[in-house]
Amino acid sequence: MRSVVPDVVDNAAALTLEASETESEDKNSARPPIQRQDVSTERKLLVIPPSEPALNGYRCFLAVSDRVMEDRGDFFLQPHRTSVVWGGQRALFVFEHHSAGFGLYYDVQAEELVAPNSGGGAFPTSTLVLNNRIFIPVPTNIEAAFIPKDAERKRLMVKCDLLFIY
Repeated sequence: MRSVVPDVVDNAAALTLEASETESEDKNSARPPIQRQDVSTERKLLVIPPSEPALNGYRCFLAVSDRVMEDRGDFFLQPHRTSVVWGGQRALFVFEHHSAGFGLYYDVQAEELVAPNSGGGAFPTSTLVLNNRIFIPVPTNIEAAFIPKDAERKRLMVKCDLLFIY
């Protein structure tokens, strides 16, 4: 993370401290993304080591596919809520637009189990928007399924579409 966007973790920590001193905000409310559109990267995964502070509770950020970025990337520029559910080989990320009128789902299927037990819920939004990549936060419960070990490559199948909430 620090080699791509070195200031993001420190800035988020300062903003969190500032917000906690002034008001209590629902952690799972709709939030805008963290934008660094002057930065580009070819990386598909950003990881924060345990020796450094987490970014809003996350240590792993997964880049959405190039096609999703092209077709649906504008969605992530708006404030949104984040929910994630997982079971078996799948993790389903659901992003709800702040208007509550529509959302976007991002279904990720791994070759191995994502977690030994199913689970999920609402999580603080911490989408990271760079010039050429959008990274979504991966909850700590399932991050191990996305972080490759030495010389390992992870292959993921993804599906994405809009959700219309009536």
